[in-house]
Amino acid sequence: MEREWWRDQPCPLNPSWNLHHKTELDLDKLRRTIDTDDNVNKLMVIENHIYRAFLEYHERGIFYNEKRQRKSEALKHLRKAESCTASPNWRQNTAAQIGYGTVINAFRLWIDAEDGQSESNLREFVSNQPDHPEYEAYVSVTLAYILSRLTPEVRLTSLSLYEKALHFQPDNCQWLFGKALMIGRDARQSRLIVSSWKSLPDDIKQKFNQERDILQDILETYPMFHLARAHYAQVLFQLSSSDEQARDEMDRALDADPQNRTICILAARFYRRMGPFEAAEGILQSMIERCNIAEVHSQLGYLYAGKSRVLDNMRDPRRRIPRYREVRRLRQLALHHFEQALHLDDSHSPSLTGKAEMLVCLGDKAAARDVYNDYLDHHNFEERPYIASDEFKFLQSALRHDYVREDRRVFSPTEIISMSHRFVIVSIFLTLRKPASERERLIKYSIRKLEKYSSPSQDEGIRRDAKLKLADAKFRLGKYREAIELYTSIYMDNGSSNCLRKVTWYLAKCHFHVGVEAEQDEAALHWEKAMELANKLSHDFPDSHVEYPPDEIRADVLLTKAKLAIEARDQRMDIAGGESDESEDYLKMAVKCGSLEASYIYLETNIACREDYFKPGVTELLAHILYICDSGNTYHNDFDVNVPNCVSADTTATMDYDHESKRGLVKERVHHLSEYDLSNYTDVEQRTFNAIFTKLSDIRRHRLTLEVALIPSRDYGSDECMDALIATFRAAREILDKTISLCQKTFMTEKPSNSLFIIHFDWKEGKVDQSKARHEVEKWARNKVFRGLQQPEQLDEILEKIVQIQPMYSEENFWMAALGSFNSLLKHDLDGTPVGETFPMDLKLVEEPIELKMSQVVEQSCLQVEKLVLFMVEQCRRKGRPTAVRRSSRISARNMGTPSS
Repeated sequence: MEREWWRDQPCPLNPSWNLHHKTELDLDKLRRTIDTDDNVNKLMVIENHIYRAFLEYHERGIFYNEKRQRKSEALKHLRKAESCTASPNWRQNTAAQIGYGTVINAFRLWIDAEDGQSESNLREFVSNQPDHPEYEAYVSVTLAYILSRLTPEVRLTSLSLYEKALHFQPDNCQWLFGKALMIGRDARQSRLIVSSWKSLPDDIKQKFNQERDILQDILETYPMFHLARAHYAQVLFQLSSSDEQARDEMDRALDADPQNRTICILAARFYRRMGPFEAAEGILQSMIERCNIAEVHSQLGYLYAGKSRVLDNMRDPRRRIPRYREVRRLRQLALHHFEQALHLDDSHSPSLTGKAEMLVCLGDKAAARDVYNDYLDHHNFEERPYIASDEFKFLQSALRHDYVREDRRVFSPTEIISMSHRFVIVSIFLTLRKPASERERLIKYSIRKLEKYSSPSQDEGIRRDAKLKLADAKFRLGKYREAIELYTSIYMDNGSSNCLRKVTWYLAKCHFHVGVEAEQDEAALHWEKAMELANKLSHDFPDSHVEYPPDEIRADVLLTKAKLAIEARDQRMDIAGGESDESEDYLKMAVKCGSLEASYIYLETNIACREDYFKPGVTELLAHILYICDSGNTYHNDFDVNVPNCVSADTTATMDYDHESKRGLVKERVHHLSEYDLSNYTDVEQRTFNAIFTKLSDIRRHRLTLEVALIPSRDYGSDECMDALIATFRAAREILDKTISLCQKTFMTEKPSNSLFIIHFDWKEGKVDQSKARHEVEKWARNKVFRGLQQPEQLDEILEKIVQIQPMYSEENFWMAALGSFNSLLKHDLDGTPVGETFPMDLKLVEEPIELKMSQVVEQSCLQVEKLVLFMVEQCRRKGRPTAVRRSSRISARNMGTPSS
């Protein structure tokens, strides 16, 4: 719509920025973080205000603790961003004015579409964009800044956007600093899974070296960039290249800007690890007086916890009792600061971990156990992936307390089994981009724990639980053959029904994956076994489709077979030009099982379904696609979507769609198939055919609506089905009416007395008699239509088609008699017939009564009417431009549909 043209312009609310479907984040925490950041008024100020506006006004459902959108606050931050662009630093930068101005004004229009001033400003900025292509750098860097403040999984996207912006301004120190931060955070995320006493792997070391080099270049050009110097000291410490240089750089940064909270926390963390403890303690104590925030208390807690460990490890028997008292005092002090941090921010994960560890050290195992279990009950990285690192550290801390001695044990065997399994899951998530060897090294201790508890020496319940979680761990690690052995063993133990349901489902999944990796013959055996287990699941557990859906397994196998068949077909076409329908059959079955990717592939590879819309099975399949998309319960949602490239019309680009957007795209393509392409009719006035093709589209849409309504129950008698059924039949009759009118206008110079089209049938006898059918149609034409007029030769072919479509001409045309008796359908009580399948016709042949299925009438009426209409349209098209005649009145349904004797 022209009225909403601004929706194509970039801003945080534009779907193309992909901010609307990010994993739910902690809105309160994001606000606290930016409120306590002393650097937001110095670095990337405009981007920060736009980000703050986004936090105040965003699409519902992004943040899990959101209250309501604060429109006035969002607009206030946008005004501040706009005032910054008017400052002397930016006033002469036209590209920046256009880039930031585009984002700010587009954002305002998303908030208030009636804002005329913003729309006027945006039009001016958009008109100037072609003359200043570098404006894109400021748009890119705005999105990069917002992403850098959000979840870890978008860091690489943020990094690529910073690099795109730096292509225009390679020396922009703030953008370089943003790039360095993204590289450093990604490196530290990777460092998390490497033991602290091990040397850095080459890939992590390379990232730290990149960060160091960028920060070094910034400091050479801008030596007063104190925050960059503090980060430079931090990366030198990570690389262990020069402790003295790192200490010197941190001292310089702290001395130059001692009030900067970010620099102070970086320095305190640095001194806590490098020493002296006193320096870190002094910084943190002074910060508490200035800014009482959770991170400061947390750092103090870890400082005292570290001092207690150092003191506890001292080997001096003469000072055992005084040392013990001091260790206890330091642990109590650490616990106090962790609790203070949690009082200020109850979701501060490092403080929760520290508190639990101090409670264990102080001997309060019950309280520690409660802290651990409470965290794991209320936090799950699978729901909020951005907390994966915190959960990893928390589980790592908990599993340290799996002591051999029972009197020192904090957790029960069942809890240790659950935590070990969960540690495996979060570790796999954090190492998705790592080599398999590194992943297995990280989780080998957890696997050993599961193996220990699954041994025969354990209690039966514990053994079964451990074996089940060990099998799941093997499955997630991709060791499907080992998982099959474990699942089969559990299956043979005959556990609870819920356990068997889960085991059967995962066993089928394992057979599917082994089939993917195996050779053709072995693959067929494993896929057959997977389908057998899926069928068993459906039979033994009819309600299992909710948590362990058998259709997902079937869809897995069928989609894989379809892809292999497509690949084989393409190879045969390259060699011999052959083609197979096998892939299409697999795709259809996968669609009916709920595969979104199969739906997408079918629509992409079966262009002919536009022409074969009413071919048996096609409309029903399209209805299934719509049905599964509307239900939201689709499988295989993670696939690439190709769309026309905005740069080159001859190429396609892969877009990053979320699952909901993909379902919307697939639904849009299904609906698009109901439209007709009029490009073939450019040789005549298109408006002549517009009404015809509009009606053809209508009948397609009504039929699709009917098929969707039939999927749950196949009950034609339901209100929704009845409405769609009547609309389909009515559209079929109206399209015949309009097409005959077009033929009569095209080929006759005078207005006929009656419609050329007639449905003739001997309702008393119900006999097929071709000669009588031809005689009755010709008599109707001679006496009722052309009466006194000369019959045009061009109508001979059309008249012959009308003869051949008569119910009296062939038993295959009895559906036309049903369509002719359309009005009786409105009075018919479908409840008295089996699932509303029998059409209300009482035709008596000599041999036996006629029973027409409703599905047969619907299918044939749509298919044959479309064929007849397209035939007549083509005849009119050959005639060329229709002769101008008086506009004939609309032919009544009575004339068109009432059987004539």
